[in-house]
Amino acid sequence: MTARAVTDYVLAAGATASWTGTFKATPFVVTPAAVVFTDKDGTKDDSYTVPATAGVEYLVGGKVVAAGTYPGSGTVTVTARAVTDYVLAAGATASWTGTFKATSAVSFTDVAAGAQFHEEISWLAAQGISTGWAEADGSRTFRPLQAVNRDAMAAFMYRLAGSPAFQAPAKSPFADVTPSTQFYKEITWLASKGISTGWVESSGTKTFRPVQPVNRDAMAAFMYRFAGSPAFTPSAAFTDVPAGAQFRKEISWLAGSGISTGWTEANGSKTYRPLQPVNRDAMAAFMYRYNQKYGQL
Repeated sequence: MTARAVTDYVLAAGATASWTGTFKATPFVVTPAAVVFTDKDGTKDDSYTVPATAGVEYLVGGKVVAAGTYPGSGTVTVTARAVTDYVLAAGATASWTGTFKATSAVSFTDVAAGAQFHEEISWLAAQGISTGWAEADGSRTFRPLQAVNRDAMAAFMYRLAGSPAFQAPAKSPFADVTPSTQFYKEITWLASKGISTGWVESSGTKTFRPVQPVNRDAMAAFMYRFAGSPAFTPSAAFTDVPAGAQFRKEISWLAGSGISTGWTEANGSKTYRPLQPVNRDAMAAFMYRYNQKYGQL
């Protein structure tokens, strides 16, 4: 807008005679960014994330919430609405609902609070990696001091990996494992990933030996391969795992990663006991520590 003097008048020297203003178009059209729900399948880490969108405010339970990530439980509905000078685009999604699975309530009668590896075993149950056994009286047990069989190890590792999509082969790669064998899918997944190659028998066939307990040295190899066989220089971590011992590199990696600390003997030395079967409570601890360091789950 400009000003000018009419007849018989002049503008004063230095007077402002022009003004400019820019007006917003009303209303601005906006499309709300989507709310993201993260359900960890029965864990305490469930959450939902409210995005930041200019011209939009998000509400939960009728109250405006700031952009950010919030703990999730039960059913959560988030709605979006336009603020002053804005309107939502025609057909834009303005409401999102997520229902979170309840945190696992599985508990084991043979794993009391304060028991060795209680936290790790509880975590294993909460993640759905192990459900234990249903006993005749309706209780559930974990059997912590029972050795882990190779078929159960395959199931544990498959679940630790997040139970990835996998089509089990129609023909088994192992002579002692058929499609009707318990944990067939998990065993063949383990083989497909190169985590276990089994044994080549004198007849030339390959076997998995599913109900054979897993020794601690083999468990180290499984965990190392599960991690992707990372580059690692072995060290003399344990006195009973000398240079040249089977799976020495894998056992040394396990120690270097903090997944296993072994035993401190009376003379102060550290041992791993490689040919001792892995108990179920120790396996829970190994997987818990692996997840803490590498975040597989």
